[in-house]
Amino acid sequence: MQVDEIINSMKYKKYYELNTIEKDLLDNYDTDLNTCNKCDIVVDSANELYWQGDSADTYHECMQGYDALCDDCFAEVKENEDE
Repeated sequence: MQVDEIINSMKYKKYYELNTIEKDLLDNYDTDLNTCNKCDIVVDSANELYWQGDSADTYHECMQGYDALCDDCFAEVKENEDE
């Protein structure tokens, strides 16, 4: 299997479901993938994660305790904040 195929197959898996090679790729190489801090799913870093920023423009109150949340988890914590 080619490296690109391995990387593509990792998307939307839970981190604990990855095999040793996939974990090594995710942890030690630039794959453009990262994990959600809440649900542990592997997603595209740039397009499918909300990142907690340091400035007022990028800081999300609802993300306290998290550095990165997938779209679904961000919507969940945002909804809980609004209640």
